[in-house]
Amino acid sequence: MNRGRLVAIIVVVMWAMHAPMVQADDLVTGEDAFNRHCALCHVTERQKAYVWLGPDLRGIFNAPAGKKEGYEYSGAFRKFAPGVIWNEDNLDTWIHHAQGLVPNSRMLVRIPDAEQRRTIIDYLKTYN
Repeated sequence: MNRGRLVAIIVVVMWAMHAPMVQADDLVTGEDAFNRHCALCHVTERQKAYVWLGPDLRGIFNAPAGKKEGYEYSGAFRKFAPGVIWNEDNLDTWIHHAQGLVPNSRMLVRIPDAEQRRTIIDYLKTYN
């Protein structure tokens, strides 16, 4: 085996070994971003059984909007929710600018940074 081929194989193997660590780091970043931007109003931790200002977000990904038990949704959100299933695209839009998607909803936090939104969504997926 020539030296160039060996180096290429080593690089591919090292990249493959590093890929899961990058995803794990993203989830830590997502959890940090969630705690910084979302945790004041929402919970995800299994030991927390209460709902604060917003609905519990455990199991939100691929779930119908507006259906979390124990939370009273705003009238504006109830009009928006029928037929909506939370996926990456609409969660990204919601987290970016909820008032632009559903004016007069209770969600006031905006996260303009696309990378932070992506990591938060990835973090939320871990609860499904």
